[in-house]
Amino acid sequence: MQFMTADLLLRPPTENDLPEVARMWAYPERTSLEDARAALQRMEKARRLNRPGAIRHLCLSVFERKDSRRIIGWCGLDGEAEPGKTVLFYIIDEAFRGCGYATQCAAELLRYAFEEMGYDKIYGGCAKENRASFRVMEKIGMRQDGFYENGDPAFSIDRSAFRANSMTFPQRVYGLVAQIPKGKVSTYGQLALLLGSPRASRIVGAAMARAPGNLPCHRVVYGDGRMSFPGSLEKEDQRRLLLEEGVEFLPDGRADLKRCLWDGANEID
Repeated sequence: MQFMTADLLLRPPTENDLPEVARMWAYPERTSLEDARAALQRMEKARRLNRPGAIRHLCLSVFERKDSRRIIGWCGLDGEAEPGKTVLFYIIDEAFRGCGYATQCAAELLRYAFEEMGYDKIYGGCAKENRASFRVMEKIGMRQDGFYENGDPAFSIDRSAFRANSMTFPQRVYGLVAQIPKGKVSTYGQLALLLGSPRASRIVGAAMARAPGNLPCHRVVYGDGRMSFPGSLEKEDQRRLLLEEGVEFLPDGRADLKRCLWDGANEID
């Protein structure tokens, strides 16, 4: 089995991956080849026992599609960690964080659980100080519904909420643009990053060119602050609307991103 996302390949590790498993299994520490081989055997044994609606344990290694040899993290579904619950998990090498990879892993695992394994509900959680992981849960449609005994937030999502959250990429773009407050701007690249697809800025731009008229499209600018006149806006109309909302501009006519960039940029995984 293997899954593809926009940037990643997710699959069970094999004997050929043994050196990489030894490097990453106990991340950030390295483990021995013997321990890595034992981990491979445990993963394979658990995978053989998995059934629709009854996953014992599924652990997938995470690779960038452009480099299918280097393991950059782990993700999966654990049906044994908490009684009566199947829990989503993921960890990404620190060097590869901030690229939306955790979001891509988590979203694909939900798709697999609901569409292929017939689940009605999936659970998740994160450390209370881990704001980035908290945002991952939110971006894939999970909602906080309690706390663990140590105060860490607990999340869940059911099948109906998953289906409602499975919007097209343009719809997700529009939903994010609608959240940009008055007096702030966002950029195509920032929107792509917040949606977990950092290389999709051109796709965001194409979506904005067809954006509904009721969106605050004037709050989306180019990455250097220049006016992008998305949708049916003219350049001067965009500048005028932003000035009316209190957006500050540099002498050369670009929006001052240091002062007015939407703080959603601080909430990426």
